[in-house]
Amino acid sequence: MKSRKPEMPQNYEQAQSYMAGREQQLAILDYELNEQTRACYKRFFVASCLDDVRAEKAELRRAHAEAADRAMDLIRMHDYSDRQRDSRGKSGAEVHQ
Repeated sequence: MKSRKPEMPQNYEQAQSYMAGREQQLAILDYELNEQTRACYKRFFVASCLDDVRAEKAELRRAHAEAADRAMDLIRMHDYSDRQRDSRGKSGAEVHQ
C-alpha cells in the first residue's frame, strides 16, 4: 500500500500543509483500500482478508482523524496568538496617540 499513516503536524506550517492535502490523501487511501478489498475476492479466505482490510482502514482513518485534530488545534492556537498580538498592538498604539 502506497499511503501510510500521516505524521502528526508539529507546527503551524506542517498543520496547514497537512490540511491542504488531506482530502487528496483520503481519496488515495480509499482507492487503495478498495483495491485491496477487490483483491480479497481472489483469495481462498475471503472473510479473513476483508477483516484485515477493514481493520487497516479503521486504523488509518483514526490516524488521519487524530492528525486533522492536531492540525486544527495548531491552526487555532496560531490564529488566536495572532489576534492577541494584533489587539495588544492596537491598544498600545491607542495609548501613545
